[in-house]
Amino acid sequence: MKKTELTNKTQLGIIIPFKRWLTHILVCVTFLLAPIQSIFTHGTVTNPPSRVWICFQEDPQSPDSPACEASIIGWGTQAFYDWNEVARMDAGGRHREIIADGNLASAGRPDKYGGLDQVRNDWVTTQVTPGPYTVTWTNTAPHQTLYYDVYITKADWTPDQPLTWDSLELLTRTGPRPASATDNIDVVLPQRTGKHVIYSIWQRSLTPEAFYSTSDVDFGTTSLPNQPPVAKFITDNGRCGGPDVTFDASDSSDPNGDTLTYTWDFGDGTTAQGVNVSHTYASLDSATVTLTVSDGEFSSGSVETISLVVDPNCEEIPCPFDTPLQTALPSINASFSNVYVLGGGGPDLSTVTDFTINWDAINNGLYQLSINTNNGIPNWWNNLLESATYTFNAANPEITLTGTGFAGLDGTYAVTIDNGNFVMVSQTEGFTIYFSTSSTAPDCEGVTTPPTNSAPVASFIASALTGTDPFEVSFDASGSTDADGDPLTFNIDYGDGTFGREPISTHTYSAGEYTATLTISDGKGGAATASVSLVVDGDIVVNPPSGDCAFETPLSAPLETIFTSFNNVHVLGTGGPNMESVTKFTVNWDLANNGLYQFSFDLNVAPWYINFSENVQSFNEANPGISITGSGITGLDGDYFAAIDNGNFVLVADGYSIYFSNTETAPICDPKVSTAKDDQISFKMFPNPAVEKISILNQTGLKDNLITISDLTGKKIKSQLVKESTNTVTIDVSGIETGLYLVRILDPSGSSRTLNLLVN
Repeated sequence: MKKTELTNKTQLGIIIPFKRWLTHILVCVTFLLAPIQSIFTHGTVTNPPSRVWICFQEDPQSPDSPACEASIIGWGTQAFYDWNEVARMDAGGRHREIIADGNLASAGRPDKYGGLDQVRNDWVTTQVTPGPYTVTWTNTAPHQTLYYDVYITKADWTPDQPLTWDSLELLTRTGPRPASATDNIDVVLPQRTGKHVIYSIWQRSLTPEAFYSTSDVDFGTTSLPNQPPVAKFITDNGRCGGPDVTFDASDSSDPNGDTLTYTWDFGDGTTAQGVNVSHTYASLDSATVTLTVSDGEFSSGSVETISLVVDPNCEEIPCPFDTPLQTALPSINASFSNVYVLGGGGPDLSTVTDFTINWDAINNGLYQLSINTNNGIPNWWNNLLESATYTFNAANPEITLTGTGFAGLDGTYAVTIDNGNFVMVSQTEGFTIYFSTSSTAPDCEGVTTPPTNSAPVASFIASALTGTDPFEVSFDASGSTDADGDPLTFNIDYGDGTFGREPISTHTYSAGEYTATLTISDGKGGAATASVSLVVDGDIVVNPPSGDCAFETPLSAPLETIFTSFNNVHVLGTGGPNMESVTKFTVNWDLANNGLYQFSFDLNVAPWYINFSENVQSFNEANPGISITGSGITGLDGDYFAAIDNGNFVLVADGYSIYFSNTETAPICDPKVSTAKDDQISFKMFPNPAVEKISILNQTGLKDNLITISDLTGKKIKSQLVKESTNTVTIDVSGIETGLYLVRILDPSGSSRTLNLLVN
């Protein structure tokens, strides 16, 4: 393969032809755009650079190294343009089960990435030495991390052997980490000579998806001289001190990566061996403890004097519920409407109405950890996953919360499950938080729990439910009651972006549809809600779509849970996409957990598999739908309503429906699925993303169209009825918070179109 090159540059320790500067610019652009391009949900190791990263840097059209050239000749260029998706959607921690020996580099996908599995001695390597080293993952779209695993091939492995699980030894497994575009993992490289492989796994926390990376390194031919190990240890004799002490020397290290032995002298004439040990002292106020670590040639020591006196002012934690556990936390997927703070000094959680946890011990995934409140402080729905670091999959399971917004809640907790209830035991203060389905607090010795509070009952009456713009409505919530006689506070969301706090009020509406919601609270954790729906006529008649091939879309309720694969696809109507390349469609939607875990197409052409589970969708609310972008399938990109018909999955667009089924016979229905003429529903919205204002264009006119902007929960932010004859209308969005919104355009016939809007 002949190439002419004038100048070379070095990047990441690899010689890169200067003529391919454009490739590097495109990579940088990809990184910069990653936060708004959710389809690029991928990454690889860039230090030491992985095989796929090196071949991409060399330019798949004109590679430099023989190994990359052979990979591209045998498997094509696409695998290396897709350098950041050497991944498995179905991993969930089952790496050894789903990836066979010899296919580790390709993530068990040799059809696409088999070039990475080649057994050869000429892969481009990075020079390394034994000792501390940093492995860097570059992630083009950051996601929360469950863990990173970093392996190295064993000392007797050579490049003429295939890469197998038994040929690897684990250097480290990290704990959970927040989303980051770049993640550094510190390891200690052991003594090695010659060429070896560093193999790394990135397991995401919110989905089973995992990414795999293979990097070639060279230790050279000379071993480094042996250096003494470093001894370190920590002690723990409980919150209040005392004679029962545990010792942990796991922070000790060896610069050469040698295996260490650990010897303890407890200072009272007794000794022990091991990394983690415990000891009980008798009749001593203090003790001088010595740890000695040895690599077989050199030894190092660490000495510390510890206090054994019990703090007389310290109180032990009440209701510890046998924490810390000696095992990992079992799986739990539950919601709790009652919370009890046992002991003193705990947070005030009286406004909490619901706590939900979804922990899957088998797949090592914490998929939900959330709190709902009755007053919106700090938010109505609070995602604690963003504030949590945890180790549920090992003995002594714990969680640390930071920045939750709840006063007194931040801190470290031991966790357990008590008769199906979830328990968090503070490790720094004297309280326990008990989440339960029971209205009765747990019986703990020495703990007095407050009496059970009765929730209030909400009454919310509107003077009228329908009317004409301007429509004045009187609301009466004075009939709300509380069995305990507690004073009530009233919060009314009128549904149009305005609020009230009086039990009796009057409000005026413009044309549109609204839901007014009353929330009452007794100040002791009890709350209740009630709602009324209002329709204000502005010469607009709202009718559902016509034609039974629309399958009753848009649905008035959220999409039901479905986890099914379909082998047949039928395009009903006209103007639909060409789906001949689709061999299988799989949808995995879990309404209870609000999770779209898979929305994928298997294809008979490259790229063979595409997944849109992270695309914008509204399956958990009325009018469920999804936006498909970047599919590569002619005519498929666009907005769709979603429905389930006798177990089959349906996507409904303007003019056609896509019907996924396991039968070869298409459904019998009226193929007229359009609810309006093409020119009537052909709207354009710009700019998008928007900062100050948006413009909406329709060539046939916008007179009497109702334009509504809502957030993803369905809450109406702004609405505008177009009263004049015009093809373009401008709406001010400068006062709307940054985020993703839905813009619904409803014409006088009842036909509607929903567009996605990103406000910066």
